[in-house]
Amino acid sequence: MHDKFGNKVITTEHIAQALGHKPKSGGFNQKIADLKAYGLIDGSRGSYQVSDTGSKATFGNKVEMDDALDKAVKRIDLWRIIYEKCGKEPDQETFWIDLAEITGIPRPESQKKADAVRKAYIEDIKYLFSVEKLVLPPESQNVEARAIEAIGRTSGMTTTQMEPALTGGVAVIQFPEFGESRVVIRDKKSLKTIRRFLDDLEEFLNSESEGHVDQ
Repeated sequence: MHDKFGNKVITTEHIAQALGHKPKSGGFNQKIADLKAYGLIDGSRGSYQVSDTGSKATFGNKVEMDDALDKAVKRIDLWRIIYEKCGKEPDQETFWIDLAEITGIPRPESQKKADAVRKAYIEDIKYLFSVEKLVLPPESQNVEARAIEAIGRTSGMTTTQMEPALTGGVAVIQFPEFGESRVVIRDKKSLKTIRRFLDDLEEFLNSESEGHVDQ
């Protein structure tokens, strides 16, 4: 859509033609619904345009693209609820039970759909830029609170690795100069995500400062 029309408002007929669908086909209507659900397009009543999130997810630099994909995934309520209940990788054997409880669908139907839903969830959840921004289970919030309380307020950037017995191996990095913002790292996957983000941010800042002699 963006390749052909940019950010112009276009009709569903033109969108369908660009995507190789018939305007009133079920597959096309589902695709439009999905694009809207993820926030990748804006509009209604037969006229749509690629959203700012959609543009950045497709043509942004690495930092913009990751942030856009993060926002898109977080728009899906079912993914948020599954994350709160099951974490990033739901147990394959018992996920159908969780899915039935979350959605209220009959268990036989849940058993049939669980594998497809779980696969789609795992495929999407990997795009979360910072899963800590989602609502965390109470026990995780308590762990974070204990770690932050132990650190206390600081006047500069502080990285603290608390004792596992106190925080469950949680590392909390605080940035008081940025409005007391903080990053909570709970496992190796979170650490890899932070490292990737910092590498991408450094590359972005370097590219931004290339034309500025003072920097």
